Amino acid sequence: MFRKNTGTKGFTLIEILMVMIVLGILASIAIGAVRIYLNKAYKITIMHDLKGFVDAQENYFSGHGRYLGAAGDFIEGGPPPSGPLNVPELGHKPSSAVRIEILSGDDQHPLDPPGFKAEASHNRLTTRYVYDFSTSQITEKDE
Repeated sequence: MFRKNTGTKGFTLIEILMVMIVLGILASIAIGAVRIYLNKAYKITIMHDLKGFVDAQENYFSGHGRYLGAAGDFIEGGPPPSGPLNVPELGHKPSSAVRIEILSGDDQHPLDPPGFKAEASHNRLTTRYVYDFSTSQITEKDE
């Protein structure tokens, strides 16, 4: 009545499901690893842009005797950069999606209170870096 066909080639449903499960596990591991490396790359970009901003501010300070900007002023990278600190005198353009904002200080000397501080962030991270011009220290904040 029913004859088993021994010459057919193909995969059973169970075999196909097992392959899909293994591929799903490998994909989830790969996505996690990529996310870790992207976050590291964003942090490196923030640090690089903050250091470039500090160098630009120090150059401005040496020529004018004060820093450029006041609390609340910012420069945001992108095509084109935007913000009140996007001026030729500063000579710094941050990377795309990086925002550098003056936290405290108003066109002042770094030792005058409350101290000139700038914060750098990336729109895809919660980590922020704050540079204190009076101590030349960078601190990391995670929100």
